[in-house]
Amino acid sequence: MFKNLINLFKFIIFNFLKTFLFAVFWRKVFLFLFKIKKMEVNDLSSQVNLEKKQAYVQEISEKIKNANAGVIISYKGINSKDVTQMRKELRKAEVDYFVIKNTMLKLASKQAGFDFSNELVGTTAVALCKDEPIAASKILTNYANKLEKTTEFKIKTGFLNKEIISVEKIKEIGSLPSRDQLLSQILNIMLSPITGLAVCINAIAEKNDATSPTE
Repeated sequence: MFKNLINLFKFIIFNFLKTFLFAVFWRKVFLFLFKIKKMEVNDLSSQVNLEKKQAYVQEISEKIKNANAGVIISYKGINSKDVTQMRKELRKAEVDYFVIKNTMLKLASKQAGFDFSNELVGTTAVALCKDEPIAASKILTNYANKLEKTTEFKIKTGFLNKEIISVEKIKEIGSLPSRDQLLSQILNIMLSPITGLAVCINAIAEKNDATSPTE
């Protein structure tokens, strides 16, 4: 009787261990297969992200190549009201403005033939001009002068006609009149002598009318 109980106990223990080891084995197999699948998914995801990043870098590089001027800024500290107004002014002037990671801009700018590496620290945004080369400089210089004492908003660097220019040069360009303002000034100068002549002729005519004998 006692011997039968011992054998039964051994049988139960043996089957329990066999079942336990079987479960442990298949658990390890499942985890191994799951890990492989997860690695494949991660690799695929990484590949997709890499391709997206490469496409984005290429897109930014083309934008820089096609621009005749550009300004790179640090926008840190600017409040939502000012940034909304600034974006509005840039959009009205047909300036392409966007925030970008330094690593992305570093790669894109090098592809476009520029090296801004030394200036790409902290927050970064880019303003690119296609038509009016001084538009971005004028608007961003205005905001830099307005905000640089109370925030970390500042102009980092820029380029004009495929050449990197200094912050001082950008601010100097920013102080120039725009194309429309310049054309208006030229038109006023051209019209001034004609206007003056017309005024003189009119004055002479009025004087002659006043001195003419009445019938």
